[in-house]
This record gives sequence, C-alpha cells and structure tokens, in this order.
Amino acid sequence: MKNKFFTLKYLSVIPERFPTIIFMAASLLFFPFTWVANAEPQKDIEKSELLLFFEEKDLMVKGASHIEEPLTEAPAVVNIITQEDIKILGARNLLDVLYTIPGFFDIQDINEHVAAGRGVYATSTHKFLLLRDGHRLNDPLFEDIMPENSISLASIKRIEVMRGPGASLYGNAALLGVINIVTVDEKEPSRVSVGAGNFGQETVDLIYNTPLSGNRQFLFFSSFYNSEGERITLDSSRDFSKNAVSGEQDIDRRPLNYDIGIKYKGEETLLSLSTRRASYDTPRGNLGQILTQNDTLVDPQQDLYNTHLDFQYMPKWNDIKFNLRHYLDYSKVITPQYSEVSRNALPNGKAFNLELEDMRGGIEYSGAIEHRNGTAIVGLQAEAFRLLDSKIETSFDDQTTLRTKQGLPEETEWLGAIYIQEKYNLIQNLILNGGIRWDYYEAFGNSINPRIAIVYNPAGRFYAKAIYAKAFQAPSYFYRKENQGLGYGATTKLEPEKMDTYQLSLENWFNDKGWFRMTFFYNELKDLISRPAGASTYQNFGKMTTEGIETEARVEVSSVTLFANHSYIRPVKSDTDASLIRDDELINYPSNIINGGIVWKYNVYLSGSFYASWHDDIKSPIGTSSTAYRYEPDNEIHEAAIFNLAINAQNFYKGLEASLKVHNLFDERDLRGGTVLIPYPQEGRNIFFNIGYRF
Repeated sequence: MKNKFFTLKYLSVIPERFPTIIFMAASLLFFPFTWVANAEPQKDIEKSELLLFFEEKDLMVKGASHIEEPLTEAPAVVNIITQEDIKILGARNLLDVLYTIPGFFDIQDINEHVAAGRGVYATSTHKFLLLRDGHRLNDPLFEDIMPENSISLASIKRIEVMRGPGASLYGNAALLGVINIVTVDEKEPSRVSVGAGNFGQETVDLIYNTPLSGNRQFLFFSSFYNSEGERITLDSSRDFSKNAVSGEQDIDRRPLNYDIGIKYKGEETLLSLSTRRASYDTPRGNLGQILTQNDTLVDPQQDLYNTHLDFQYMPKWNDIKFNLRHYLDYSKVITPQYSEVSRNALPNGKAFNLELEDMRGGIEYSGAIEHRNGTAIVGLQAEAFRLLDSKIETSFDDQTTLRTKQGLPEETEWLGAIYIQEKYNLIQNLILNGGIRWDYYEAFGNSINPRIAIVYNPAGRFYAKAIYAKAFQAPSYFYRKENQGLGYGATTKLEPEKMDTYQLSLENWFNDKGWFRMTFFYNELKDLISRPAGASTYQNFGKMTTEGIETEARVEVSSVTLFANHSYIRPVKSDTDASLIRDDELINYPSNIINGGIVWKYNVYLSGSFYASWHDDIKSPIGTSSTAYRYEPDNEIHEAAIFNLAINAQNFYKGLEASLKVHNLFDERDLRGGTVLIPYPQEGRNIFFNIGYRF
C-alpha cells in the first residue's frame, strides 16, 4: 500500500539553501525583539485574545463540526483569527489574513486574485467554503467568494479557518477547507472610521451595535473601499501578444467595493441580511495583452453583486438543540473582457460582455443530540437554483461593435442532502469523530463524502489528530450548459471534482508561553474541470496528488510575541498530470513559503507588528505549447520576501483610535502566475492610514 504520509526521505528534497532561509527568518524574528524587549511596558497590560493564527486551548470553535467544542477537540486542523489579530497585523482584507496561514498562497487570474490552497487553484476562489454566522457567502453560480475588499473586516469578532475538506457537513465547495466568519456580539462597542492611502485608496467603516435585554442584539455594519490602483509602465517583453508593445497597467484597481448588513439575534432566533459588491479592474486582455488607448469596445471592469438573507430558529427540547435555517441568495456578475486586443484583431478587437443573474433558496434543518459519551448530529438540506437572466454581447462577428447573442438557458435545478455526525469519547483523552453526507444533484447525480478523525491527548498539553476526509466540487451550471454566444457546447457528463485528504497533526503547548504544531498532509484530486485549448466544451481531464508539511510556532516573551510558520509542498509525479508539473515542482506554486515576525503590545493603548512573507523560486511558464508565437516553458519567478509593518493606537483619547499600515515596506516588485499566460507584476509599497472613534 502506498505510504500516505512523509518519511524522512522526503526531507532530502528541500532545497539546499533552506538553512539560509531559516537564518533569514530567525534574523527577522529576533532583530526587532532586541529593541522592543528593552522597552519598559506599563504594568497594567490587559490579557487580550491575541492568538496570531494559532490554536488556543481554551477557545471554542463551531465551524469544524456544527457544535461548539474546544479547538483541541475539533476534527480538523483549525486556526482562529480574532479581531485583535486583524488589527495588530494590519490586515487590509480577508486575503491578507488567509495568506498568513500555512497552506494559502496568492494566484493571479485574468480578472481577480485567487486564494490557492496546498497547490490547488482555479480561475476563481471557489474551492473554499466561506460562511458568515453559518451562512454561505459563495455566489450561487460559480461558488466564487471574491475575498478581497467585499467582506467587512470591521464586523468580525473572529475567523475560524479549517484546512482540509468539509463536505461531510457542508457539501459542495468545501473542497480545500471552510472559512467561518463570526460577527461581533452584543458586547462590542459601536464605532466609525475613515481611512486613506496611496494609489487613491479610501475607506469608510461603520458599526452600530445595540445590546438588547436577554442577550439579544441588533447590529448594523457597512464597509466601503475604493482604490485607483498603482499604474506602472511595462516594456514590450511583459506584453503577451503577437504584436508586442510597451504600455501601462493598473495594478489592483478596485472601484467602490462594499459590504452592508444587519443582524438581529434573539434568544432563539438569528436574522441576517447583507448585500455586497466586489469590483476589480481587469488589468489586461485575457491572453495577457497590454491594453492601449485603442481598446475601447468594453471597459474591462468585473463586478459581482451578492445579497444574502438568512433566518435561523434554534429551539432546545430536552437534550436536543435544533437549528432550523431558511436562506435565500441572489447574485449578479458583469464581466466585460478582451479575448484579443485591437492591434491583433482589426479594427476594434475581439471583446465580449457577459451578464448573469441567478439565485438560490433552501432550508437546512439539523439537530444536535447530547448523550453520555458525546454528541450526535443529524441534518437535511433542500435547495433550488435558478438562472434568472443571461446576457451575452460579443464583437466576434466583425470585430467592430458588440452584438447581442443567445444566452444560457434559464432553468431551475434542485439538490438535496442528508448528513450525520457522531463525536464519541471512546476513553479518557481519546475522541472518535465520524460523519458522512449524501448529496443528490438533479444535474449529475450522487456524491457521498465521509470524514473520520481520531483526536488523542496522551499526556499534558500534547495533542495528536489523524484525519481522513473526502470532498467534491460540483460542476458549475455555466460549465455544463450550452453557451452559443461564447461558442461553448453543452456537457452532459461532466463529473464533480473529487478530493481525498489524509492529515496527521501534532501539537504541543509549553507553559502557556510557547506553542508548536506540525501537520502532514496528502491530497488526491481527481476529475479536474477545465476547457482545454481549442475545445468547445468543459471536460474532466486531469488529476493531481500532492504531499506536504506545515509547521507553526509561537513564543511569548512579556509583551512580545514571536511567530513563524513554514509550508512545504511537492507533487507526487506518478499521480499528477505532466501539464501541472515542471522539473518535479508544481507550476505557479512555490515549494516553500515562510511567514514570520514579531507582534508587540506595549500597553493597553499601543500595539503593532513587523513581519514578512517569503516564497522560493516558482516555475511559471510563459504561454503554452499552442501559442507558437511565444512559449517559454522554463520561465521562473524569483524568490521574494514582502515585509509589512503596522502600528495601532487604541482608545488613546476619549474613544479615538488610529492605525498605520505599510504593506510591502521595501517596495519589492514581485510577480504572480496562475491562470494567466504570463506572470503579472504585483503591487508595490502600499501605505494606509486610518482613524476611528468608538461610541
């Protein structure tokens, strides 16, 4: 039988320069410490919920198994990020948070940034399930989450990040993990803040929070973000085009993103309503062509609108806790794009504008039954999806003007699911947690996904978790249906993507001042969905098997916390398509990623952080074998370290607070590949100042 976990022989494939990397990381950790440790902190420092992306023994988590339980007992590898963490680390958006956790990395797509996990990515961030107070925020059509500036950080109490499949409870989209946002409770004060920065950045955040009698709460939140982006000049070598030219590109231009919502929490009810806009200016043509002043057929700005309504009734009867959820989601995507720019397709280029409007609604009823040796959960779900409208315009006919084409068929599809889970205390300090979910899709049939976890606490504060889980990614309605306007045919036998994951996690606490965790993983991903070059339909075409180690550590010294994590990943060549590998490494994904730095809290008013994210060389080919005019299969993105700095002053004068965030402090010009045909330059030094008031 094939070994599912690493043995010592795998350590030999880590690059020889790795000791140098460790030295650099250690220097980063300890140099700032020598300055801060000599400072004289005030004696009245309050203990905070500063967790730095790591587990805290006494904290509770709900996203891993639908019941509140200590993190150390959860049947998953879980990280908790608190509101305090977000502030002290200077996170600007949800992606900033995720990229500081092992296993996450930034991938460049044509019209957005994509969060990749453990080497797996697609054309959008749809392989993670994103929840807010238990409600799915993935859009109904593509399951995309657009996790940058359309998710309010101001409204967050904590974020629970579960690495590994979550389909045994949540079904579709929980292929790589589950991200559960918990909004602020009734104890959080109201506040308002405004901010500004270079690249035309502007933000406004408002939290109005009213505690009511009986632990009830009314919450209103709104977050607005706008950025003109960084404009840079590129020479013709950075243009992927038959007729290459020099020109300009806007990096991360985001016109008016927002997240507005309300929450009412009663004694047994929870009502939430939110609306979001994610907007991103597509920086180039779809093949990586630089856009010029002659490309005026469309304004390549992608907009994604989402509205979410959720009502939960949570009564208790004897030892059974019920959760009766009713939900409705609406989504609209507008995505104008250039297939070919004007200089290569005279007179005006090949462009299209795609507008899709859809919704889903359903119920999910579950009950958690406490018994002598643990807790059992039984649940069911029924849901309907409907494509409401489809509009496609293209200039493919004569390359002069956009003309309306036939859209996708507007149909309704149904799905249903049943799931069970049992958390059972076998003996003292040994927990068995097993579950299984059956999903039925009218479109493609059945999917059965189990999870089994053993959690063992043999002595003291040492914990071991062994986890097996299976998950699936349902083929999108867009991929399966005939799309005459864009020239796609219908795919009647498109199967879901399937993932089997094995994890072994070992962690230990050292006198409440130190913590260490090492996680081994082995992923088998099959039936990858893509539309190969020249094909008229989406197809299941490939497989990908990876294995890796994720290491995390934290040390607290007085008011200073040092933290670091390292991710190592390699493909199993015999079980991975050759098109995804170059020289025994994954394409567009680094083998090694290190995050590390220092966080300090001088007193109850002043705190800050200084940390870095480093990746090693990345295999990132330019073009493909089918783009004969330019193909550079051995192209590499060189290793790079991005340093970040944050300083926070909290409640320093009658409720006033302020923060300074500097991302990419030393203005490193990093590159990212991904689903694009040429690596794109990333944003330079980003400076942002924020001032707020608590009331």
